[in-house]
Amino acid sequence: MKTTLHILTAIIFCTPFILSAGYGNAAEVVAIGASQTFGKGVPRRAAYPAQLEKLLRDKGINVKVKNAGINGATTGKMLETLRDAIGSDTKLVLLQPGSNDARKGKQDKTEQHIRKLLDKLESRNIRYIIVRKGDYAEYPRGPDGLHLTDDGYARLAKKLLPRVIAALR
Repeated sequence: MKTTLHILTAIIFCTPFILSAGYGNAAEVVAIGASQTFGKGVPRRAAYPAQLEKLLRDKGINVKVKNAGINGATTGKMLETLRDAIGSDTKLVLLQPGSNDARKGKQDKTEQHIRKLLDKLESRNIRYIIVRKGDYAEYPRGPDGLHLTDDGYARLAKKLLPRVIAALR
């Protein structure tokens, strides 16, 4: 009886730690971008950051991929939100500048904003991968013809997987 009580006490005491072990000391990857990062048109679990996290975890990599995508964001908006998007555990940023700068007549600032974003990451020793439109140009699109489908986001996550693994090493 006494042994059973000790075991039950240990289980009750340790359960919160066991359940949180999946993210404890996890490296953080932050995906910053606009609607393609956010996953417009699909459930959040189908956006490429969520699918990438699952692929990494399936490979035994303790990581949390944070989706900091904002529908309609320009590179200027990404620059404004960078400070709040990254934390002390951030090891890698996936930067996906979209076409919103050109769509909103702000393309003259795109390269300057991207350079500032990269400078800020470099100053904090945070690695980065730039996700270009060409990385997913041929992937399946939803009804709007612009945003990827679940399968398109899955393909993008699989394509980024080796680059992300290499960057986390």
